[in-house]
Amino acid sequence: MDSQKASLDKLIFQTIIALVVSALLLFALFVAIVETEAPAGREAPAVITGDELQAVVGRAESADGKLTFSDYSDSDGVATGVAVWRGRMEAGDVAFLQYELAAGDGADLMFIWRNASDPRVLYNIELEVTEATRAWLDLSRQEEWQGTILEVGIYAQLEDASLPLSISFLSLEPRSWRG
Repeated sequence: MDSQKASLDKLIFQTIIALVVSALLLFALFVAIVETEAPAGREAPAVITGDELQAVVGRAESADGKLTFSDYSDSDGVATGVAVWRGRMEAGDVAFLQYELAAGDGADLMFIWRNASDPRVLYNIELEVTEATRAWLDLSRQEEWQGTILEVGIYAQLEDASLPLSISFLSLEPRSWRG
């Protein structure tokens, strides 16, 4: 009887170990499938506030939801600042960009992005600038706005490094005005 109980205990123990190992293997397989099928990184929010942008060229501070440049990189006598948001979004899901920024006279600003087909290529569209700008851009008319977008941002060149540049938000809007 004791030998039958020991055999039964051993069988139960082996079954529990087999179930735990199977569960761990299934979990690892699930994670591997999800990682290869699902895009890595953050999904694009409807609105990217200035403080969600990262200054990658120049120096900027976040305050009150805005990103304000305090120092620029010098590129052949031109003050340059770049701020980006990195994540993933499908260009087909986003047709319009609404943006709000403030820049001084003499600022050349561009909306920039990279896509997954060749992340080394930086695409850009020139933005119109006034003292305080809230404007729209139709991205669906841009031939290069396609595929999986990995990065969006603002590229600025200023004649005078003392000029202000403040980014309030980039709003990525769906193809339909109804959302």
